[in-house]
Amino acid sequence: MDRVAISAQLATAERHVVEGQDHIDRQREIVARLERAGRGHSWTAKLARDLLCTLEITQRVHVAHYNQLRSLMDQRSEEATINTAHLESPDDRGQRLQD
Repeated sequence: MDRVAISAQLATAERHVVEGQDHIDRQREIVARLERAGRGHSWTAKLARDLLCTLEITQRVHVAHYNQLRSLMDQRSEEATINTAHLESPDDRGQRLQD
């Protein structure tokens, strides 16, 4: 995968991480409201906690995917740096040898 494609996927993955955290924060507030209202043992609260757990698991997947893409992008950047080092003109190399 080239750097442009990785960059596009990285932007999407970052958006997923941000949105996922927003969903988790909102779901935690829902659970807290249910508990404050004395409904912490209700079926609704159980479903809300189950959904929160699912969101947290999904968020870990989003973060892992983002980290994987970030690592791949770093690797491609290093490869590009190494590859461009070989693009010096022969005159540049000769000048450095004389210095």
